Amino acid sequence: MLAITFVLALGVAAPPGSHQTTGADMLRFCEGTGMSKEEAGYRFIECASYLNGLAEGLAIGSDAAGHGRPSCLPSVQVKETVASFESSLKAHPEDLTKNVAIAASNVLNRAYPCNKQK
Repeated sequence: MLAITFVLALGVAAPPGSHQTTGADMLRFCEGTGMSKEEAGYRFIECASYLNGLAEGLAIGSDAAGHGRPSCLPSVQVKETVASFESSLKAHPEDLTKNVAIAASNVLNRAYPCNKQK
């Protein structure tokens, strides 16, 4: 339910012609910029849920297509996943202007690459 709420709140499925949520939007959302402490806490949970859901979706889609997983999110603390997302976006400003799903996918692939099978 939180992931659905988050997707709707971010407008990931925005109608044509409307603002498309970017990596920069997601970064502000995950950091809780301009929010009360309580609101920022909720947004942090939604941010982590979005990232975990995206990682699972990418894994399922890639496995189903026979391409192998582009990223393998380890069993890490939620705070570490969000911190990794935030620092990677700041280190790769080219992702800030991309669609949030693409930006987050790039971040996950860089931060948690799967070992290549030999």
